[in-house]
Amino acid sequence: MPKVKIRECDKGTKFAAALQREADQGAGRCDDAAAMAGFLESCAQTLLGPGVSARLLWDGAQHVGLTNLEMCRLINDAPNVATELMWIETDRPLPRGIARKVRAHLKEGRDHE
Repeated sequence: MPKVKIRECDKGTKFAAALQREADQGAGRCDDAAAMAGFLESCAQTLLGPGVSARLLWDGAQHVGLTNLEMCRLINDAPNVATELMWIETDRPLPRGIARKVRAHLKEGRDHE
């Protein structure tokens, strides 16, 4: 079993479990949530800036119901909207505003393909 480095603050979280699954199974064979965790852990700060938390982005994306591909598109097309996912309180009902904004950006991107 490959050893993945988990930050102390992330230990025991669903994000840490997803990272471990991605390390164990590989990005091409793991579930979507694990692939997103690996992607965000490896490049969220490079793409969005050093103040971004991969775990908080992942938690927000999971709460909204995004797939890994949708998260990649959102980071590419609307990084400011992607970073708003960090501020979603996952123990409360999903705020309509952020969900609507995320879905609007994703739909807009599909319309131009």
